[in-house]
Amino acid sequence: MSITEQTIKRLWGLSGNECYMTVCREQLAYPEREGVLGQMAHIRGRRPGSPRHDPDFADVDGFENLVVLCPNHHALIDGLEPDEWPVVRLEVMKREHEDTRHDRTLSDESLRWIAQVQMELRVWADAVDRQATDDAEYRRRREVDDADAEKQALGEAAQMDRAMDEMRGV
Repeated sequence: MSITEQTIKRLWGLSGNECYMTVCREQLAYPEREGVLGQMAHIRGRRPGSPRHDPDFADVDGFENLVVLCPNHHALIDGLEPDEWPVVRLEVMKREHEDTRHDRTLSDESLRWIAQVQMELRVWADAVDRQATDDAEYRRRREVDDADAEKQALGEAAQMDRAMDEMRGV
């Protein structure tokens, strides 16, 4: 079986000319270029041994089993991290991409994911701020300690000078 022309047109039309990866907005084709950057990819691999291959899945070249990706995300999903991209995750990504291209709204799942990422970024930013504050406090204390040590050393030197002067009878 092969991918039909209608499926290709529908897939590319619903892509909005953008990679299906949630965080990517890479254009897949440019008017000024002859070639196409985007690559069609199977959610369930077509051949045995390919990522997420399911021998019981009949419509492997059907619309529901295809996405369009930029080359980087195609390599990531099918080559570098295939275990990180199970079928259900790719199906959610596909549905959300096509839905957002249609009405530009996000699903509750996407909103929860965005909220989680924002929370994690806040936690990370707070940790960085704390570290910077701790570093600044450490430097301030170090400067105070150094200044105190210098005063103490100068005081001791002055005492030694006085003692030497007394010994000399000055």
